[in-house]
Amino acid sequence: MPLAHPFLYAPPRIHLDRPLNLVPARDSEANFELRLALHAYGYGFGTSVLNLPPQERNFRLLPPTKQRVVDLPFLGGDDLLLCTTRPPLSEYSENNKKKVEPSGTSLEDAIFQHYWRYFDRCSRASIKFTEQAVECLPQDKKNRGDMRFRQRGCSYTTLGELGGKRVAPGILRDTTPAFLLSVDELWPGGPGFKGAWGLNAIATLVWNFLLRDRYSALLEHKGLTVVELQTVDVPIQPDTYEWSRDWNATPLMATGIELPARPRKSSISFAS
Repeated sequence: MPLAHPFLYAPPRIHLDRPLNLVPARDSEANFELRLALHAYGYGFGTSVLNLPPQERNFRLLPPTKQRVVDLPFLGGDDLLLCTTRPPLSEYSENNKKKVEPSGTSLEDAIFQHYWRYFDRCSRASIKFTEQAVECLPQDKKNRGDMRFRQRGCSYTTLGELGGKRVAPGILRDTTPAFLLSVDELWPGGPGFKGAWGLNAIATLVWNFLLRDRYSALLEHKGLTVVELQTVDVPIQPDTYEWSRDWNATPLMATGIELPARPRKSSISFAS
């Protein structure tokens, strides 16, 4: 039986002079929802992979020569790595309040190289698609090429076409995007990958709940699938996650295929 292995980021650090806190891992409940969804497709529960950052905080990406090599021999070619945290591709260049620390490992970099096929920038504050990804947007949705988001909540603040002027979202002011990346092989003969996430923890949890509850067919898509979630206030003291069903998802983009690899970005601000 193929296995689905959670790929987990560390929770935010409060005290830099203390060891990393391993529990709870970031977005672990959302990851569990995704594992349940994939269990219906025949994937067993695999081993959690801890994608932890180095002790010294650093939000810049590392070049391959400085990355820590990760070797996980239990990963089979039919297995999947599952990540439900926004990829920290551009944390170093954005004034985000809630950053995700990259680990600087070879495994994380293999995942990032697939994300770079679709994103020119990806942070808590903003997302910018590549020109190739924008070609997959419907003509009346090209203004999602360059998106900015609120730091309290995660709804749109401005939308714009690539190279164009960004404007207020209008009727989309209570809307936020959610993403699903499906990769057949992270490297030749290697495991597949699914990344399902939103711009904050609540949107990420809701999106993965909906993937299990209502939209599991999207897990069969290849490449990048994007929806827009209509946000709803979270109950003050809920007993379950059933309130997630009140969020509606509208299709925004589906590439249908994995876009071709791009040359390694020379504009990335690597750590020296």
